[in-house]
Amino acid sequence: MRLQKPSLASFALVAASWLCWTDIVAALPASTDTCMVDIKGSSNSTLTTQCSADYETQRFAFDWNFNYHPLAIYYPSTVDDAAAAIRYAAANKISVAPRSGGHSFEAYGVGGRDGSLVIDLKNFQQFSVDPDTEVATIGAGTRLGPLYTRLNATGHLIPAGTCPTVGIGGISLGGGVGFWTRLHGATTQNVVGMTMINAKGEVIEVSKTSNPELFWALRGAGGGSFGLVTEFKVQAYKAPPVVTVIVMTWPVEKFRDLIHAYGTWGATVDKGAFAALVVSGTYVELMVNYQGNTEQTQAILQPLLNMTGEPTNTTTTEGNWWTAASLGGRGVDVENPDLQHHRNHRGRSLVYRGVMSDAEMDVIESYIYNSTKPETSTKVYVTYELWGGKIDDPEVPSVFDYHKGVVYSIQTGILWDVPGNKPGVDCAECTKWSLDFSNALQAVYSSGDKIESYQNYMDHDLPNAMDAYFGPNLQRLIDVKNAIDPDNVFSFPQSIPLKQES
Repeated sequence: MRLQKPSLASFALVAASWLCWTDIVAALPASTDTCMVDIKGSSNSTLTTQCSADYETQRFAFDWNFNYHPLAIYYPSTVDDAAAAIRYAAANKISVAPRSGGHSFEAYGVGGRDGSLVIDLKNFQQFSVDPDTEVATIGAGTRLGPLYTRLNATGHLIPAGTCPTVGIGGISLGGGVGFWTRLHGATTQNVVGMTMINAKGEVIEVSKTSNPELFWALRGAGGGSFGLVTEFKVQAYKAPPVVTVIVMTWPVEKFRDLIHAYGTWGATVDKGAFAALVVSGTYVELMVNYQGNTEQTQAILQPLLNMTGEPTNTTTTEGNWWTAASLGGRGVDVENPDLQHHRNHRGRSLVYRGVMSDAEMDVIESYIYNSTKPETSTKVYVTYELWGGKIDDPEVPSVFDYHKGVVYSIQTGILWDVPGNKPGVDCAECTKWSLDFSNALQAVYSSGDKIESYQNYMDHDLPNAMDAYFGPNLQRLIDVKNAIDPDNVFSFPQSIPLKQES
């Protein structure tokens, strides 16, 4: 199929007019006089423009409050179709935004600004596991929920996140902390190969022996900065026979004890355990996931309970690893986690190499418990995700190695309701609360001489953000960027730049 100017039907538009056509032409760069007419694609590839009836539902990311207007959203069904779209964008100086799951904290999956060409990879669902090497081949549009189901059917798992709506693309390219990462390493540390389309529209293979410098860069800093990854090869592992999940809650008065104990316990606990601690306005909750039975899980928890005292409520579930993963989804349909599961949310992140100081806990107490929170907010929280274990002992170097030695990362977040559950409605008092909270924590940051943050939870308000994400790796990343994408086709507000800011 070739999309041609005379036929509006060739755009797969449900509702279009010549007025809308001219509006889009006006929005394109001066060198462009057509609306994506040079994309060659198969009949299964579709294009959504600002003329399309479903544009308003497709242009939003997971967090509805980001209200950006991409130039178009393209859904290629083949690698060749995706490559053609990239060549067109490059020729017309249009930035390309890959979208796998759309979970970016700053909506970078839709460009993080107006006017990008979004290439949505939902049609890339290939999956297999090599019986000899146990390497899983995974299409870049796959979400974790369906992926876990497919892996479970083969008796395997990969270390990845707890949220089933997350796409394999973003988590694999930026880090990936969650189930089994303390036992097997972060998701990105387990990527052994990728198929990528570069800014010239060339399909290349990337591994430790093929384009090794790009392989290093993609694993930890590759989310949309260097090219469009269409397929991942990820080391999978035999699933353990038994997994236990224990969820415990304490009253809010115990939050300081829990934070102290959690950091101390987490620094030495068996690497077969993953844990997430949530401090909210009404409770403190700890979820522990362990590859063992109930008795074994209780044993590894006992040192923590010796410091905190018994919880007010405990729920224990013993089963297989897929059962544990479904509990982590917290009510989301694991096997069908599409973008209908939206939220209005603002999140930010820091990482810690030791237990939080009392000054930081004072800030948390002020913002979570004592300050006046926005009336429209439905939840405020701080989540602590446990790192360490195999994350600190990677087999192949990657950008993500900068975070070796981190005890836990934190997310500070606020959620709010929107009348009518409509997208594109911001809450100014909510976003201000979020920024004020983040700034207050940064002012007393105790983990080191400079702020360190997790690149998969990017924050455009973070001072010296590139240094916080990548540390001394930044110049090397810039060198890779100049070699693979010198015209900055793959760009967004916090993509790897072509040169360091002065």
